Amino acid sequence: MVTRYPVLPEGLLRRMCKPLFLRLGAAAIVAAFAATSLPATTSGAAPAPRDPGTWKLVTTTSIRIFYYQGMTQDDQGHFFFDGVDNGLFKTDASFNQVAGTTPYIPADVAARDKYNHIGAIGYSKKVGVLLPMECYNGTNCANTGAIGVADPVSLAWEYEVKLDPATIKKAMWATASPNDKLLWTSSGNNLLAYDMADISSAHSWPAHAAIKPVKILKNAVPPSGVDGGAFYKGRLYLAGTVGNVHQVWSIDTSNGTRRLEISRTIVGEQEGIDFISQDQGKVHPVPICSDPSCGAATHYTTNSFGGLLHLMVMPQPDGKTPATYAAATLLSFAPG
Repeated sequence: MVTRYPVLPEGLLRRMCKPLFLRLGAAAIVAAFAATSLPATTSGAAPAPRDPGTWKLVTTTSIRIFYYQGMTQDDQGHFFFDGVDNGLFKTDASFNQVAGTTPYIPADVAARDKYNHIGAIGYSKKVGVLLPMECYNGTNCANTGAIGVADPVSLAWEYEVKLDPATIKKAMWATASPNDKLLWTSSGNNLLAYDMADISSAHSWPAHAAIKPVKILKNAVPPSGVDGGAFYKGRLYLAGTVGNVHQVWSIDTSNGTRRLEISRTIVGEQEGIDFISQDQGKVHPVPICSDPSCGAATHYTTNSFGGLLHLMVMPQPDGKTPATYAAATLLSFAPG
C-alpha cells in the first residue's frame, strides 16, 4: 500500500523544520536560479570559473521539503530521499512515496551518540541505504561521525558503524564506488575511502571499534567544498557551493586530480547529487506534488523528470535577485 507523508499545518511544518531554517538564517524562503554561464563574484572574491558547458539543465521538479538533504536509487527503480534533518523516505519512479518516516534515527542511537542529522545518503547493492550521521545544533555537538545502514526494502534501521574520530569528526555524505568495494566521504580538505567490507553488522557500534579509512586523498576536496558525491563513468562527482556559485567537480580517485563540470549561479542552498537515468535520460512528465511542503515551487517547475545528473536546491534569499524557485527543487542535467 502506498503511504504518503501527512498534510501538515504550516506552523507545525516550520517547527519540524526549525533546525534547517536556523541554518539558513531566514524566516521566509525565497530562491532564484540564473541559468547563465557568466562568471559570478562575491564580495572580495575572484570571479568564479566559467561553466564549461558539458552539462545542460533539462528539467526542474518540485519535491517535498522532507526530501531535501540527499537522494540515491537502488537497481529496482526506487528513489531514496532523506531530510529535512532526520527523515528517510522511499518513492517509486514517479516520486510517489511508498515508505518513510521522520524522525528516523532510533531514539536509543540518538541518546547514545547525540546524532540528530542524516547527510547526503548513498546506496550499496551489498549493504543497503548508507546514512552518514552527525550531530548539528549550530556546532558539531557529537564530534564523531558514523554510517548508519537501512534496509532498502522496508527502510528498517539495521545498525551503525562508527568512523574513527582521529580522521573524521562528522559524516556529511557517503557514496559507494562503482564496484561496491569502497565507501567514500570527506573530512576537511581530504577525501576518505573506507573498505565496504567494514560496513557490516560485524563492525557495528558500540559492540565493535570504530573503523579507519583505507585510502586518503589529501587536499582533493574542490574549492567549493562538498554537499554530496556520486560516481559516473568511474569518476567521483562532488557538488559544492561558494556563496551563490554552485559547482560540480569530478575527481579521478586514483590520484585526486579534478576537473570542473558545472558552475552556475543559484541563490539558495544545495544538497546532494546523484546520477539516475530512466529510459536513457528521456524527459517524461511526473505528477505535480500536492503536498503543502512543496510550496509554490509547483507553479514554477516543469514537473517533468529526465536527464542524468541531479542536484537539489533549497531557496535561501540574498535580498538581491528575484525568486525563481520558491521551495525545494530537483534540478536535472543531461550531457551538453
